[in-house]
Amino acid sequence: MGQVVKIQPQRTVAAPPAGEFFKQLDALQNFVANLGTGSDRRMHTEYTEQFQLDDRTLEALYVENWVAGAIVDSVPDDMTREWRAFDASQADPAKLEQFIQFETDMDVVSKFNEALKWARLYGGAGIILGLDEAQAGAPDEPLDIERLGEGCLTHLTVIDCTRLQALPDWTQLDPTKPGFGEPEYYTLPNAATFKIHRSRVLPFYGLKLPFYQKQRGRHAYWGASVLRRVMESLIAKDLAMAGAANLVTESSVDVIKYKGLTNFLLQPGGEEKIQTRFALAKLLKSVNNVMLLDEDESFEQHTQAFSGLSDMLKEFKGEVSGAARIPVTRLYGVAASGLNATGEGDMDNYHDTVRQDQTTDYNPNLRILDKVMQRSLWGSEVKDWGYKWLPLTQESDSEKATAQQARSARDIAYLGAGVVDEHIVAQQLYEDGTYTNITPEYLEELKKAVEEANKAEALLPAAPAAEDPAQPAEDRLALD
Repeated sequence: MGQVVKIQPQRTVAAPPAGEFFKQLDALQNFVANLGTGSDRRMHTEYTEQFQLDDRTLEALYVENWVAGAIVDSVPDDMTREWRAFDASQADPAKLEQFIQFETDMDVVSKFNEALKWARLYGGAGIILGLDEAQAGAPDEPLDIERLGEGCLTHLTVIDCTRLQALPDWTQLDPTKPGFGEPEYYTLPNAATFKIHRSRVLPFYGLKLPFYQKQRGRHAYWGASVLRRVMESLIAKDLAMAGAANLVTESSVDVIKYKGLTNFLLQPGGEEKIQTRFALAKLLKSVNNVMLLDEDESFEQHTQAFSGLSDMLKEFKGEVSGAARIPVTRLYGVAASGLNATGEGDMDNYHDTVRQDQTTDYNPNLRILDKVMQRSLWGSEVKDWGYKWLPLTQESDSEKATAQQARSARDIAYLGAGVVDEHIVAQQLYEDGTYTNITPEYLEELKKAVEEANKAEALLPAAPAAEDPAQPAEDRLALD
């Protein structure tokens, strides 16, 4: 383990000498147009950390505001929806099936989904590896995977950063060691004596922060909630929607003119009589579609038009969608609007973003977890395994049939050319899930049959070379 020392998170900037000022020479200035000068209103604009959301506010947003909840949940749900497929053509099929079953028993998919959801909500979360202490040592010791054997992994526990707190007083300062700039230990708020080493925690982050901002954050050494970046747009959208709802209630207003109304209200019981009088008139109008008025009364109905309101609300929704990096069709569950609009381009870009998040957020943790699970199953690691993330888009029946036909033609061509044998093709069909009745036992028997057939073919005498009919007879005799 590298050097671990106490750090000082404060950062200072040297002040200029007395009587001098910092000069900025690369800005656009136009004194005639007041651009870049003290009279330019834009020069008085600055960005600050405006939305410091506490945990209770975040929880209220997640539970009560369905758009905020969808922003938090959509990406983790899509990242784990199809999960991964193992590329283990050289591995034992029985071992592969055993590993997949162990992954299911450990509930890995739902644990990764839950951890990333709380990370996006609060700013961070971790999956604690539940390891056999007899093999892995105490929780505060660095984890040595080489020491782990069968049965070492017992469970996985998800804890968000409001409970799993980093110890900010000690950090890894050796840049040649893993975890540079990260805390060495985590603890629980109500268990001051409990410490767990970072090598036993699979970390997940929400909005990743610069180093010094990460240090001074409410949850030190974690990230920030993804809702911070969308909060301004979300508030504007909610205010617009609430304002539109209020406008709808006032879209039609009945106005009745009553002579001497003010004097009548000043009389004893006048207010109650007026309310009773016009409540009855409103009731008669709603039942019989008739308004009964005195000869000194008049009735008018004022209506409001809402032209452009729908377009304005769409703009606010698009603003939230862009801030969240989630397409409108996915975030709001509505079809794309406009001439020839399908939303496929937006969803393709979104799926590329999800694939990138799978690579950057899930892959590092899965590399560690896969090693631990393999050692927990068999006491050693399997070196020739790999996996790929499955596509997020669902193929139609016609697209599936076309793809299967193309793969079938490819396999027939490669079999005829001797590039692959029957076992390799069957193995690929098994991994793709094309036929459910292909079992590991069938693959093993087929492999043996192919090997025996190849051995028998090698023992056969070589066939005589065929004569070339284009070659002259005297040339063939001379060769003999």
